[in-house]
Amino acid sequence: MIQCTEIFSRPNEYDPVTAMVKGSFSLREILLNPDHILLMKEDNTLHHKAQEAELIEGLSRDLYYTQVVLNATRGTQALTIIGSLREIAEKINGGT
Repeated sequence: MIQCTEIFSRPNEYDPVTAMVKGSFSLREILLNPDHILLMKEDNTLHHKAQEAELIEGLSRDLYYTQVVLNATRGTQALTIIGSLREIAEKINGGT
């Protein structure tokens, strides 16, 4: 199992002051089973969104994100974890 930090979108909330729906992100630690990974790819969309505005207070805007698609019991599940594609691949392969 590989310990990673997942970034995920929280449910949108309506802000009556601005009359807009606001989205927010949160973090959680996960343990990733490398045997269930189908594919990984850079999440450039989230990286660019972070460049434009802070996703989470105090979180660096210069971070890279990797989308990991897992083989789940009922199809597939996609997660976005903090780290570049290379960093995550090295972590999974034991630093090689």
